[in-house]
Amino acid sequence: MFFLDSLSYFGLTFAVKLIAMFKRILDKVAIACFLLLVILFNSCATDEQTSPENNQEQVINQALFNGQLEYSAKIEAIDANEQLKKLNSLSFTNNAKSTAEAIAFLDEKDSEVKIIEKFNDAVTGNYGSKTFYIEKGKVFCAKEVYFDAQISTPSFVERITYFQKNSQVKASIERYAAYEEELDQSPFKLTAKKNISINRALSILNHTGEFETTFQGFLTHNNMDFILVGKNTPEGFTSALSIQSQNATVIYLQKNERKMVGTLLDVSHSFIVDGSGMTFQVLNDVTIIQPKK
Repeated sequence: MFFLDSLSYFGLTFAVKLIAMFKRILDKVAIACFLLLVILFNSCATDEQTSPENNQEQVINQALFNGQLEYSAKIEAIDANEQLKKLNSLSFTNNAKSTAEAIAFLDEKDSEVKIIEKFNDAVTGNYGSKTFYIEKGKVFCAKEVYFDAQISTPSFVERITYFQKNSQVKASIERYAAYEEELDQSPFKLTAKKNISINRALSILNHTGEFETTFQGFLTHNNMDFILVGKNTPEGFTSALSIQSQNATVIYLQKNERKMVGTLLDVSHSFIVDGSGMTFQVLNDVTIIQPKK
């Protein structure tokens, strides 16, 4: 009997100690879980409120001068307009292998609201684009995105210049990055006012100045015939158009090729993609504007 009572006593004592031990463990686990939840909550709150990414986004998007947000709203409206008509210039190149082309975007009234000039300067090594935003016939903003090979550390540059209604520069901002895709992650900074002209882009579109389309001869390549047009100078830009059909002017130029070199032409063109995926220019029509002097 005593043996059974002692066994029960010792068993009860052990059970009590075991329960107490588990209670201490559970208390510690509860405290640890509570501390972990507090840490996680504070961590999430920090990420939402003061994370470097959010701070950087605020820095990138903040206005740097009075009126910048109004400019941005007009730019975004033009960029988002999918109804704009697109007009491509010829693609030009010169003997140094520099290239140039331009694209105009027109609204329902056939007014230009945006012009993009693309360039690759073989001499300096710079290449990129210039986008001009236009309102009532005047540029109100110009955005340059290009690789600058001339600075001490060659890198990509994005510079935006804002114009007042009198065409004077209101402000210029810029940012730099080692790679073009990293530009969006860099904050803009105010910089010295930089005037930028739309004249070269208009010259490319209108085929004037160094991009005028005088007759330069014919070329056959891969069983295709091309007519060459461009500035009649050694350093001038030229463009090649595939001849898909003959007309009276093309036939006349072919018969008098040497004599007609330097004659100013008016050309219209389109772009087609061949079976291999290559895009090239096609001559739609050509007219002799001014005989060679």
